[in-house]
Amino acid sequence: MTAALRTVYSIAVSAVIVLSIVAILIPEVSAIGGACCLVALAASQPLLRRSQRMIALVLVAAGAAFVLIALALGHEIAPLELLQTNQDIVAMLATVSFLGFVARMAGEVTPRLSGTPAVLRTLGLTHLLGGFINLSAVTVVADHLRTPTGLRPAEVQIVTRGFATAALWSPFWAGAAIAIALVPGANVGLVVLVGIPLALLVLLVTTPTILRALGPDLPSYRGYALSWALLKIPVALAVTLLVLHLLLPETPMPRLIALSAVGVTAVWAALPGPREFPRRFWAEVSRAVPSTTGETSLFVAAGVMAIGLNMLMAELEFVIPIEAFTVPVAWACIVVMILGVFIGVHQVITIGLVAAIILPLQPDPTLFMSAVMIGWGSAIAVGPLAGTQLYLQARYGVNSLVTVRQNLPYLITMLVLAWPALFLVDLLA
Repeated sequence: MTAALRTVYSIAVSAVIVLSIVAILIPEVSAIGGACCLVALAASQPLLRRSQRMIALVLVAAGAAFVLIALALGHEIAPLELLQTNQDIVAMLATVSFLGFVARMAGEVTPRLSGTPAVLRTLGLTHLLGGFINLSAVTVVADHLRTPTGLRPAEVQIVTRGFATAALWSPFWAGAAIAIALVPGANVGLVVLVGIPLALLVLLVTTPTILRALGPDLPSYRGYALSWALLKIPVALAVTLLVLHLLLPETPMPRLIALSAVGVTAVWAALPGPREFPRRFWAEVSRAVPSTTGETSLFVAAGVMAIGLNMLMAELEFVIPIEAFTVPVAWACIVVMILGVFIGVHQVITIGLVAAIILPLQPDPTLFMSAVMIGWGSAIAVGPLAGTQLYLQARYGVNSLVTVRQNLPYLITMLVLAWPALFLVDLLA
């Protein structure tokens, strides 16, 4: 029975990958991928750890409750509305898992640095990769750092903070795309110009808490080695992603990441020769896809909850007594995004809700985009049900509640520094 369910799951997720890539040219097929995600969710339940299964069931139950409440309030369901189950995210996560060969092919690399310099190097590399290849960076770095006992608490902080701060400036993140779509006309260059120093300052201020978490292990800590053997695949992925983004600027980033990951894996598999290609490529796919049950189930379940919450929000009206979109209002939007993710509301939903409220104020697009990106970078590091936390929990067994507690200094630092950053954007916009 377990083997049959695993086969059904693998076929469904493989279909999601193919459909997500095809959707770059034919967007309508994405709905079929949403249906395949629901099949994968159902098939994965007996394969999950008890904690993962409980979270998934709670999310699905919450989504169903929201749907019923929305229907009671008069919501009319559109068929395709029920198939927005995070299928592009699932495809991205599944294809990124193909890159597990990065650590294997590099072998044992002895880092030259140790102690605090090694921490800073690992933090910086995670941040830089996160800016270009998004959640792929978490996989590449964490897979290398992981030991048979999992990730150390300090390494979870390194990965989450290094990755999350990339959201403050990278235009390749979903937060930036959503902000531009909702309020067009932002000066992206200014957002990047302010976001990069903000990210570096946040990392600098919060690094001492990471060093303290390592304790007596700090002097011998090696971290992520800066070697070409480990970096060439992430660099190839980043370059491929940049080229695809330039060629297809309107395509959602998760689809481009999925295509990039498949392409890079295919090239790697083909390097020894055409005869070896099918065996090597299939070996990576067959090894990777069945291992993604945890992250897939949680993201699809979160998508089900988002469907219900979106329906409910469409029937509710919010009016606030504010006459202009100022720096304090922008900062309050960041707080709302963070509070939302603490109770399990995805940033996308919170941004949509905030935008619906403040759009009549005709907000400055650049200030709005900056607020959204800072809110996104804050929320994913501390939200127990944020995508990054779900991924770390499912793939590496990380306790998200512990991570949230450890990252509270990061959150406080972000909120304090966000105000002057927003003021600077408002001044220069």
